[in-house]
Amino acid sequence: MPLPDISPTCSAGRKDSDPEISHAGEVKIKEPATAKSENSAEKSAGFAVLCSFVIPGLGQIYNGEVGKGVAMLFGTFIGVIFFIIPGIVVWIYGIYDAYATADKMSKGSIPFKPNNPFNLIVFLFFGLFIEVIAFFLTLRSIVYWLE
Repeated sequence: MPLPDISPTCSAGRKDSDPEISHAGEVKIKEPATAKSENSAEKSAGFAVLCSFVIPGLGQIYNGEVGKGVAMLFGTFIGVIFFIIPGIVVWIYGIYDAYATADKMSKGSIPFKPNNPFNLIVFLFFGLFIEVIAFFLTLRSIVYWLE
């Protein structure tokens, strides 16, 4: 059964391209396959992985998840300082999470979150500072255990 081009209740034209009518009489509107929301943009999953590989949590900051990025940085820092292996596990999980989140945002399955370039730059320098401290503290603890 074809639908009328003008709604009888509001006299507005239909904007859907391909409606479906179920056996129960419900109208389901199909969105065009190529349509993206007006506010969406693409996140590069590869760039998110690179960011998280260089500085733990930077990929999350790129994805617009500042709290998660800070948690990844400090989780990796604490894990590496005290236990080494758990820190590496948190770091690898952060790389995976940055990839998966950027991929889902690009596909539109989760809401797009814009990133703030200022947050990226500040987190980059702060992360480098934390990495240098972690490196020297880890090196110091290895030397201590070898003595």
